[in-house]
Amino acid sequence: MIYSIFTIPLVAVLKLLGVIRRQEYRFEDMRGKVVVVTGSSSGVGLCTAASLHASGATVIMACRSVERGERAKKEILEDWERRGGGGGGGGGRGGRGGGGSLVADVGLEPHHGGQLIVKELDTSDFDSVRSFTADMKESFSELHVLVNNAGTNGKDASTPQLSKQGRDYVFETNFVGHFLLTLCLEGMLRRARGRVVNLSSVMHHWGTKDVTRTLKSARRKNSYRDSKLAMLHFTAEISRRWKGDVAAIAVNPGFVSSDIWRGVSRQGVKGWLFDRFLSFLALCPAEGCATSVVAAAMQLNSKEEGKAGGGQASRKKEIQRTRHECLYLVPYVLPAGIRLPFEVMGPFMHPRWATPRLPAGEVEISSRFWEMCEEVTGMKG
Repeated sequence: MIYSIFTIPLVAVLKLLGVIRRQEYRFEDMRGKVVVVTGSSSGVGLCTAASLHASGATVIMACRSVERGERAKKEILEDWERRGGGGGGGGGRGGRGGGGSLVADVGLEPHHGGQLIVKELDTSDFDSVRSFTADMKESFSELHVLVNNAGTNGKDASTPQLSKQGRDYVFETNFVGHFLLTLCLEGMLRRARGRVVNLSSVMHHWGTKDVTRTLKSARRKNSYRDSKLAMLHFTAEISRRWKGDVAAIAVNPGFVSSDIWRGVSRQGVKGWLFDRFLSFLALCPAEGCATSVVAAAMQLNSKEEGKAGGGQASRKKEIQRTRHECLYLVPYVLPAGIRLPFEVMGPFMHPRWATPRLPAGEVEISSRFWEMCEEVTGMKG
């Protein structure tokens, strides 16, 4: 961490000198496309929804609380009007509440005509997931983008230990509920030749090596990091099982100052230091959503799913080198491809491809894990 702090000024100078360049991407025309963003009432999800709404998409804000979702919708619309209906820049430091826009500054062209629709969804509750997907199928025939963003780190005292199904609440909220959601929406995604964007994290590096073990216990202290590793296995397996119809991209939002830290105590000296730490070093939500927005809107090569419009050749070499097909975007510069410590908290720049840490035998593990998740969610057969 200290090492990465010292490198930030150096990388900033290299950026000014043109040695390190912003990675540019070609984007789809998002006007009229249907997008679901889970957990979009605050933080990264809120700014993801705001950014895609600004591009002209119809965004379904899938929120655990409809009341909070409606407040978030109002905030997005006020931000849209404040920026002159698409004019001006986006994604300044501060994001929500800091004087900056809610919209990520990734080069996605703004368009009028975007819609925001709030629907109830609790990814920890399988009944809620099935109710939401039934509603979606009645309302729309196709789904172009599914952003599996909702999550919790379990540090809030009000967070339950167990889900309604009697399993680990954090793992169920962050991953298993999204697995069920994605499979329930498979037909809509295939019809649109859509894509799935899965929120992972640098914490996946410390996840349980054999992810299939994560479904076997009710309560675990490592459930957050395991859920983020599970998202990578899920992304890789979607790319194989649904190849040609649905693309899948995993993203790391970075170290973001958002509501996910609301459970961390702000009392005393430690609380004061943590607040200063967030203020000086964390990304704002409008920066943290950049990887999600790029993954949702970038052009993909229709002949070879997963090869992105920007940086295609380098990513192809990465896939050959790592022997897996999990596409993974990070918000930081990784000098010489060094993942740690830069992936924890490196110099923020335009989203770029990186190599996730997946275990040897990933193909077999991911396939077995998928089948186990089908059994757990009742989607087997």
